[in-house]
Amino acid sequence: MDIEPPRCFLIAARADSFAQAEEALFTSPSTVSRRISALEKELGVRVFDRSRAEITLTDTGLRLLPEAEAIVRHCDALKTLAQG
Repeated sequence: MDIEPPRCFLIAARADSFAQAEEALFTSPSTVSRRISALEKELGVRVFDRSRAEITLTDTGLRLLPEAEAIVRHCDALKTLAQG
């Protein structure tokens, strides 16, 4: 179960920054960008508008944000339950 693309999306959206997402996830810039791109490819939509200076959620990204929060929360709970 690869929850990292939705988690990257969620953290980057909350921070309005890929750089802050990288710090929060203890990962490299290319990893966050790659995970967001993979999510966008899988969903067939863009979730962020990107410029050199900033990222902003697209309208679709705004609509998907509550679901991404629920998915990440439920997957974290599933792992906790599985570990006893």
